[in-house]
Amino acid sequence: MIWRLTLGLGAVPAAIIFYLRHDLPETAVWLIRHGRFREAKRVTESMYGDRLDMLPDEDVAVPRPDTTAFLADIRKDPIRWRATLFGWIACFAQSAEFSTFAFYIPVLFVMVGVSGILGTNLVTLALYIIAAISGWVGPLITPRIGQRGLSIAGFAIVFVALLVAAAALYTDHVAILPFAAAAMLWGHYWDAENVVTIPAMVARPAYRGTATGFAYIFVKLPAFLGIFLFPVLFSAIGKANATLFTAIFPLIGLLAAIFILPEVYGFEHD
Repeated sequence: MIWRLTLGLGAVPAAIIFYLRHDLPETAVWLIRHGRFREAKRVTESMYGDRLDMLPDEDVAVPRPDTTAFLADIRKDPIRWRATLFGWIACFAQSAEFSTFAFYIPVLFVMVGVSGILGTNLVTLALYIIAAISGWVGPLITPRIGQRGLSIAGFAIVFVALLVAAAALYTDHVAILPFAAAAMLWGHYWDAENVVTIPAMVARPAYRGTATGFAYIFVKLPAFLGIFLFPVLFSAIGKANATLFTAIFPLIGLLAAIFILPEVYGFEHD
């Protein structure tokens, strides 16, 4: 009953958002980019009192961005291409590190003696409070260290945290595991903050939607693989080896941030 109730409660905020968004109009910029000028005029008049008289009163057919054209466009500029390539790699790495580690958290609770609904919920709440603080701190320090610095720091923290967790399992020092989990979540929220933002930011305006969707493919693919493959691997090679294997993913992201990603903080289009 508890897990059913918890699962069902997740639908409450979704239902509220669905209700609030039901009659929310599209933005005028999106409507204009899609040639829906009449609707754009109605939206801006109702929201801002501006009829956008410079636009025609008839809709026009605007060709949809082509994925092939998007890929060809980003290859023309080395900054855009390297930033986008990093985004794809980082999307895969951060999703893989978290998807696989998520299966490990319940085992971690048992190993350190946490049991029962209250104890599990308290530890989970503590971990996500840490993650929330990390997600708040990351944007604050980005102007100082840049997008590249944030990615390097995030992937490095996760990589070290997983190495520490693996060492704790090899040496049977399980008391270290909660601290490693906390560090892992802190770093994960840093390395995951900009993985979709960067490809969208460096893409030309006409291709930003395509750039975002294309990057998101690399987020969902490892999540699918983690759900189906990691439990089997976990059982086959043991907890310590599985944790060490998971460290490969943040290492890939860290190397990509160091050697592929140019600094794009404050990037402006020509």
